[in-house]
Amino acid sequence: MKRHGIGALLLLAAAASYAAAPRPPAVSFPGAALVTLTNGVTIASQPVDDCALTAAQVSVPAGLLAQQAGNAGIAALTAAVVLHTPVDGRRSVTEVAETLGAYASYSVGAAQTRFYIESSAKDFPRLLHDLAQAMAHPGAEDFERERSAALAAQKAALKNPVSAAFDLIRQARYQGSGYSYPDAGLRSSVQRLQPHDVAAFAASYRHGIGTLIAIEGAVTPALVAAVKNEFSDLPRSSAPAAPKSGGPNRSHQVLAQRDVATTWAALGYAAPSEYSANFAAMLVLQSLLGGDGRSLSAAGNGAARSGFVGAYYQYEADPGVFVVFLNGAGGDIDKAMREMRGGIDRLKKRPLDAGLLERAKRLALGNYYMSVTSLADGSWLLSRAAASPQGVQFENEVPLRISNVSAADVRRVARAYLSAETTAIITPAAPE
Repeated sequence: MKRHGIGALLLLAAAASYAAAPRPPAVSFPGAALVTLTNGVTIASQPVDDCALTAAQVSVPAGLLAQQAGNAGIAALTAAVVLHTPVDGRRSVTEVAETLGAYASYSVGAAQTRFYIESSAKDFPRLLHDLAQAMAHPGAEDFERERSAALAAQKAALKNPVSAAFDLIRQARYQGSGYSYPDAGLRSSVQRLQPHDVAAFAASYRHGIGTLIAIEGAVTPALVAAVKNEFSDLPRSSAPAAPKSGGPNRSHQVLAQRDVATTWAALGYAAPSEYSANFAAMLVLQSLLGGDGRSLSAAGNGAARSGFVGAYYQYEADPGVFVVFLNGAGGDIDKAMREMRGGIDRLKKRPLDAGLLERAKRLALGNYYMSVTSLADGSWLLSRAAASPQGVQFENEVPLRISNVSAADVRRVARAYLSAETTAIITPAAPE
């Protein structure tokens, strides 16, 4: 359940006990309130006892899916420019935050761009106002520096085998949509971008409908009122629907050479999105495939898998994608892929041991709860819950749904999604 940075791949270790997974309490997170303004802006608030800080996750309805080949990278570049826009005495949002001992950052997802701020309750209205002003009128003063940073990020990603493999999976599975491009974009497209492109993209997400602010921590009616005031001027409109790609319906392989030390492989499959009825079962399936290896052992004896690195479930995209990463440092990447495919095949065909299922459910529950260890995590989860069909109660319903997952659910979801495989192979580039 952690935010979808692919650097955090390895799942948390589970307790060795095979005892039945305890049923979660009906309420695992503090009570939250939801209000929708007349212009469509949604505000979710969740007070946290004995907390002196206030955090807000500001989600706007334009992310990676809104990109095209000619402007791939515009979502991240725009967000970076926003945070470096002069707003207060010619200081940028990030500089104001540093002066206040606060924090400001951004992340780009498939359908949203998210801005995050965290400060003392006293300074929160000021920092929120500065962010709102920068979002409305991004400046061009630091454009060249931010574009250079984006190009550097692209270069670094090509040397990271996990990022490189995941980008290949995305390119294949989301072909035809803006999500097929890396987060930092393409070098050719970013080099062509200009300040007016940033201004146009920022303007494209100024819609009341689809804008969601999740405020967490030291929350008071006055601070909620400040949020309402800052975003009440957005027009009551919605962003145009971004093109979607259903992903390939057949297995295929993509190959690339990169500046890496050894061969890597990534196996990508379709997966349910976060608001799907199959979401909880997929979280348990992720624990089975990304846990300690017992589900993948033909004998069920917990034998280690060759080259296994981690499993990543990108559920915020629609459709989602589930990726397993394998490292060929041991010398036999083909063996590692055979073992992983064999484990998946066993989950589809053989009865699932009751003890193993309970262990996977405990691990899935632990990962869910441990995904919220900070105000940033809490506001992120609250934001996702508020956007769900269930509303803010979604965050408390997911643990209950995990605890109710059955062996039949796991087999059904494995059969439904883990079939058409996209294989990405990263090999070391030949020396020049």
